[in-house]
Order: sequence, then structure tokens, then C-alpha cells
Amino acid sequence: MLVVLHQVQHSCIVHRAMLHVNRLEVFVFVSQSNSPLSPLGERIDAVRKQRNKYSQYRLAKDAQLDYSQLYRILRGKSNPSRQSLLRICRALGCSLQEATEIFDLSPLHAPSQDELEDERPVLAAS
Repeated sequence: MLVVLHQVQHSCIVHRAMLHVNRLEVFVFVSQSNSPLSPLGERIDAVRKQRNKYSQYRLAKDAQLDYSQLYRILRGKSNPSRQSLLRICRALGCSLQEATEIFDLSPLHAPSQDELEDERPVLAAS
């Protein structure tokens, strides 16, 4: 008897076929599911799409982030640092209002206009 099970593991859909006669379990197919974006990720992605010039890869490069880090931030799997969010906002050319909307979706305080325009690295608050 062949039984097919569908299971979600670590953001992947795993299809398993179990052969009960020999007690043999075989993985037949693994596919990456599209993880939904977090509210923060949705807002960043909306601004990115408005700019119509950025892929997520390009945004990661321009924000000086590793693509996998940006991917985790957009999907809520990683909490961004204040510096990372400022880099994303700068790369997108966000207005102060857009940056504030993005920061309001995180536990971090919103930047000032000077911080948003400043190209120097942001130092952690002591």
C-alpha cells in the first residue's frame, strides 16, 4: 500500500511516499514554498515596487546587505538592526514619511531627516 503525505517543514513543502509493506519511507519531492512577507516586509516591498527599478537582489546590493539577510528581514524571520533598516531606506530613496512608516512596523525608533540623508554608518545607541 502506498500512502502519500504532505507536510510543511522549515518553509518547505515536503511530499513523502511511505511504503508500509517494507516500512520504508522515501522522500519523493521537496519544493520551496513562497513564504509570505511580514508587515514590515510588505511595506518595504511596496516602496521597492513603486520605484520600479529594484529587484530584491539589487536592493540588497545597494543597501550593502547579503541577499539572504534581506530575504529573512522581508519574511519576518530576522529582526533588522537600525543600521540595516536605514540602509534599506537610503537605498530606496525613501522620504522621511516613508522611512517613518517602515520604522513604525519595527520596534526601532524612526530616523531624523539628517540620519536618513547621512551616508556615514549608523552607530548603535549606548
